Amino acid sequence: MLFDRKGLFGVNVFVVPMMMILSVAVWIKMMMAGDLCRPDIAASDYSLKAMLSPFSYAAFNLAMAQAVLVPVAREAASERAVRRGAMLGGGILTGLLLLNHIVLLSFPQKDGYDIPMAEVVRAFFAMLYWLYVVVIYGEIFTSVIGGLFGLARQARIWVPISGKGIGVLLVLVFVAVSPFRYGELLSFLYPLFGYMSLMLLWLLWRRKLPR
Repeated sequence: MLFDRKGLFGVNVFVVPMMMILSVAVWIKMMMAGDLCRPDIAASDYSLKAMLSPFSYAAFNLAMAQAVLVPVAREAASERAVRRGAMLGGGILTGLLLLNHIVLLSFPQKDGYDIPMAEVVRAFFAMLYWLYVVVIYGEIFTSVIGGLFGLARQARIWVPISGKGIGVLLVLVFVAVSPFRYGELLSFLYPLFGYMSLMLLWLLWRRKLPR
């Protein structure tokens, strides 16, 4: 909020590479141990909610990304650079998501934890456990910053308040919901906002771009 785009990019430049390095390291370790996707792992939930969850999860993250990507893209000098950056970033994050998914499928003790990947890191790299937890919270922190950045930019159009004032109001809202457990918030808010995001993406897909 205080440093605008430079602050947003500066935080992500540190956190995202650390997340990538640790995730790839865990995947390599499990692959070397021969524990990836064991044949005794079977799906236990065939409900409609389970079938829709990957689509709602992806839709929610795409919708959240709009708060950052749209203002940044509008200020970019080259549309070609924006497209290439979106393709590259999307490809890298998709690969990272698949690696984490494979690792979690291969780790039987993941249930019951708010951050299961942290327990995987504890099992294979105990010395890096707290570093990974800090990186995870750094990811959450960057999401908050990105949301604040986008919401503040959008709110300035409708509300005559400075960016700092909007940031303070949004932080107060976050503090109000902070007493709830991380896992409880995710289990309730992710599906709710995920279905709303699916509807948003459908509306965006139907809208014709101006020529």
